[in-house]
Amino acid sequence: MNSRFPKFSNFLINILLSVFALILLVVLGESILQILDYNEKKIIGPEWFKKHVTYNSLGYRDHEHSLAKPKDTFRILVLGDSMTFGQGIDNLKDIIPKKLETYLNENSKKTRFEVISFAHPGYHTDSELYDLYTNGFQFQPDLIYLSYYHNDVPHEPEFLGCNSTDKELIPGEGELNALLRRSALYQTINFRFNRLLERQKMKPSLTDCINASYASLGWEMQRVFLDVIRMAATFRNIKLMIGIIPLMFKLDEEQPIGMEHSKLADYCKNNGVECIDFLETDFKGKNAGDYIFSKDDRHLNAKGAEIIAKSLFKKLEPLTHYNYLSVIHRAFSIRELLEESNISKEADKAIAKIVEETQNPARDFKLIDEKNQYELNFRKTSENYIFNKTQFNSSGKKKITTSRHTLGIYGQFIDHVLSVYDPQSQKVITTDKVEHQNKHILLTHTIYPPDREKQVRQINYKFSGEKYETGGRTLFIEDGIPFLNPKTLFKKLTILPPALDDHRLVEALHDQFMFFHHHSWNGFMDAIINEIVKRNPNPSILRAIAKTYRRTNNLEKLDQLVQAYPQFKDILMGTAGQ
Repeated sequence: MNSRFPKFSNFLINILLSVFALILLVVLGESILQILDYNEKKIIGPEWFKKHVTYNSLGYRDHEHSLAKPKDTFRILVLGDSMTFGQGIDNLKDIIPKKLETYLNENSKKTRFEVISFAHPGYHTDSELYDLYTNGFQFQPDLIYLSYYHNDVPHEPEFLGCNSTDKELIPGEGELNALLRRSALYQTINFRFNRLLERQKMKPSLTDCINASYASLGWEMQRVFLDVIRMAATFRNIKLMIGIIPLMFKLDEEQPIGMEHSKLADYCKNNGVECIDFLETDFKGKNAGDYIFSKDDRHLNAKGAEIIAKSLFKKLEPLTHYNYLSVIHRAFSIRELLEESNISKEADKAIAKIVEETQNPARDFKLIDEKNQYELNFRKTSENYIFNKTQFNSSGKKKITTSRHTLGIYGQFIDHVLSVYDPQSQKVITTDKVEHQNKHILLTHTIYPPDREKQVRQINYKFSGEKYETGGRTLFIEDGIPFLNPKTLFKKLTILPPALDDHRLVEALHDQFMFFHHHSWNGFMDAIINEIVKRNPNPSILRAIAKTYRRTNNLEKLDQLVQAYPQFKDILMGTAGQ
């Protein structure tokens, strides 16, 4: 017995020494990681907001701006999220909108540039859209700049079924778990554990979910939100520009969310929107860590914000060359102004002659652009400027279109008439007249058939929003017809009781589907139908889908649904009793 005791004692001592060494290593590792974590992290929490952010009366990080636009001023309204808000950038003057404003005004000849920031943390394109309609248009912007970040697309798990949230290596709640999750050592191990799961395809990564959102219903929702912004800008005669801020990670050919950039580029190209991709112009091949706060907070730092502001200025710098930009810009596209076409430059000089010559100033001008085959005639009346642009065919002899803008004496939009000509007879085929009437925009579309009476259709647009004391907001594209938010519709469809079958509900859902068809958002309509049939094939929803496809003469799509879901054939084909 006595001979075994020393061996047991040695064994126990070795165990205690091992435990002590392990504890020492844990403590040492935790201390080192805490020090490294402290040096790498910059926590942007409530205290930072209290110390560095001042909001104006509308709740934006900016100075106060008058609703009335000062004379000789070109206003740029900036929409964006925390990247553009400058989350973590201490000084207001260093955020992207204010930097851009400074650069423009330092280089402008005569025009004063006013850059108004509506950027806000946590915003996505839909929330930016609501702010634009309810607040933004009151400021009479001349250009809307939409700052786009990868997570602006609807990417919530309820839309995608894709959740990239990190799992806990030691799940559960309680004080011990809370203490454990504050440990830098545990955080490091847990971080590595989740990356291992992603490599083994046992959980989706953030980039997996982002890419999924751009290949799914989420992107079709996003197209609707972008279209509603674009439509309002077009009818209100406001320039629109989109800037794409890249994910600050792997800024090279292996950029993990390249789909976002290609989707946005295609959208801009197909819809005539001026776009700038900062990955291509400024960040490709650079070290992402130089432009963010830390590996745990990938918001742009002041250096990153300045690069984007300078790139934007480089793009918009030609605007500073015009003396009367605030007067002439509505008669030209943003591309014509940025390229400084001969016509736009000559128009600016002609306005100068009208304004600056007090003795018998010229009132009528004719300008010709031989390269692009068009002619611009404009004149000044006692109350208006009238710009009339005629586009000719390649021979320069036959009219294709005429475009007439009537502007107020300070450049405010009054009306625009676009006429299209028959290439042979040179008679007008159609005209579209857009005119401001009080708080509405009236579109008059006229068709001139060869041997019949002209056909006239009018649509009364509103492109504004209403705010309620409860905090709710309603948008209107057409007067009296509320905008139907795609997110709201999808959530509503997913929570309907599976067995609910009601004729009034069928009619209501059919009307909502037709709202999207009416505005040519058929891609979204098809995507939401395919997704909801998989998730909640409620009889009322199926009947509404069938009715919509019949009314829009999309019988092929209805047949495809029947082929994919034969179990719902009777309801979709209308043979099941109601």
